[in-house]
Amino acid sequence: MTHYLQRDDKPGAPGGTSTAPRAVPATVPPRKNYVFLMGDGKRDPFYNAANVYFTQNEKGTEILRDKRTLAEVITYVNAGTSPALKIIIVLHANEEGNLGFSLDAADLKKDTGGGDKKPRTELKELRDANASGSLPAADVAKIDASTQVDVRGCNVGRSKLMLDALDQALGGAPG
Repeated sequence: MTHYLQRDDKPGAPGGTSTAPRAVPATVPPRKNYVFLMGDGKRDPFYNAANVYFTQNEKGTEILRDKRTLAEVITYVNAGTSPALKIIIVLHANEEGNLGFSLDAADLKKDTGGGDKKPRTELKELRDANASGSLPAADVAKIDASTQVDVRGCNVGRSKLMLDALDQALGGAPG
């Protein structure tokens, strides 16, 4: 199921107001599409199936299978040669809306070193990271108001607060 971030301005999306799609400014080089599979397809059939799906259905999209943190996603898109048209983040999420990836390398080490050993980002962690500036800042030349961010994962849409915090981490206005 696709969950649109608030800035997507799509009918039926949280906060969406427009019935017509936004015009995307032409750029040289052309805008780029990304899919980030935030887990290991060799260990988790969900990510393997997602890889097959996006390979077949998102032609011309760069599919990244090795990014495990939000910081890596932002850094990778920032380093690109053109602005992003679409960023799809595929992940697990739980009933509380917690995201199935870590914020950065230090958080990943902490997450996988204890407890259930699974990467997880809770709302408080993401809000604190946004407030402190500990995540890389989204480059407005690469992730802008015309960039569509899709988050695909079970239960992530249960928390509008989490989607707002993720939107902020990716350069959207604080929610």
